[in-house]
Amino acid sequence: GPAIGFALTQTFVVTIAVLLALGLGLAFPFLLLSFFPLLTQYLPKPGAWMKTFQQFLAFPMFITTIWLVWVLGLQAGVNAIFSMLLALVLLTFAIWLWQTSSARFRVAGRCVSVFALCTSALLIYWHSLQAKVSDPVSLTQSSRSHYQPFSRDTLDVLLSNGDPVFVNMTAAWCITCLANEKVALSTDALNTYFNDNNITYLKGDWTNQDSEITQYLQSFGRNSVPLYVYYPSTRDKGVVTNATKNTTKEPIVLPQILTVDLVIKALSDAESTPSD
Repeated sequence: GPAIGFALTQTFVVTIAVLLALGLGLAFPFLLLSFFPLLTQYLPKPGAWMKTFQQFLAFPMFITTIWLVWVLGLQAGVNAIFSMLLALVLLTFAIWLWQTSSARFRVAGRCVSVFALCTSALLIYWHSLQAKVSDPVSLTQSSRSHYQPFSRDTLDVLLSNGDPVFVNMTAAWCITCLANEKVALSTDALNTYFNDNNITYLKGDWTNQDSEITQYLQSFGRNSVPLYVYYPSTRDKGVVTNATKNTTKEPIVLPQILTVDLVIKALSDAESTPSD
């Protein structure tokens, strides 16, 4: 995901190079077996286990479905969850009926299947028109004790005062974002570091494709989240430096995979770097 996001913001040559590298990585096992056919003898032999394994792989897909329904609930509320679950039941019923209808009732069974499919699609579409989108800032975390909702105006005011600011652009459907929240950004150690160094933590939730956040992402050449940016302090011994003297520091973009130590080191290094 990060590789594709990076590739789409680069020049044509870099984009093609990244996509070719991804394709080569996916195809490498097949290429290896093609050049060295003897390696096939180390592969598992075909058998009944393949059917069992195929069925087992359905469970990660079920878990993915649960996660996506959870994201839908954050975006559109509990009624959207009800509609989606009902649509999934109708979809499952349609597939089951299509496959199990006897020859005698095959036409009728498949007609009912098509009706169930159409009903589930209309149900989803109807609710998408009725859904009331929740406040996007409250989607990823109910407590705001250690961060402020992101807005461009808030960021500009903080930067004009010379305050250090950490910006976290996230979304409820972003697995990497949620992992970083758990591992680093929501930890007591990092919250303590922010408080001790008077760092303002701004969080922007892009779950519902907020236009202001989209513009902010584009300003850093990004088309998706996560994005972590740190603006070092421009204060000199407690006094804001004169902006006309060009003493501001460039914002620091952090990696997409975070740990507490990595964040603290990056922020400390940024503060120790002399101003331009």
